[in-house]
Amino acid sequence: MMTAQPEGLYEFTKLVLASFERNGVELPRIEPHDPDDMEGADLLWFVLTPELELSEGSYLSIAPEIADGDRFNVAFQDRVCAGGDPTWGDLFVVPTQANADKVAQVLLTHQAREAELQALRVACGGASK
Repeated sequence: MMTAQPEGLYEFTKLVLASFERNGVELPRIEPHDPDDMEGADLLWFVLTPELELSEGSYLSIAPEIADGDRFNVAFQDRVCAGGDPTWGDLFVVPTQANADKVAQVLLTHQAREAELQALRVACGGASK
């Protein structure tokens, strides 16, 4: 089942979403960029943390690189409630399906590692995240 896509997404964002769909990834929330903001980003939320006071979750930000109109900035970020949103990885890519597939693969790899870490915490008797 495909995650519902709101109107107003960049074409590259749609390519990334298509790659997610092919890999069985459903996103809990998708926010299109503000159409009046030439540098605005589409936000693809892959983790929501309403139970946490200081964090809303993690998302993939996709925005055109204004200085180089042929590329997009893709950033993996966390939404925190104070001090701005830290970026834990970003890259600049030409908007092709092959690059959208690579972006999706990075997220899939991250999610697999998080699942392995959680399983290790449980196996070792540690607290869950």
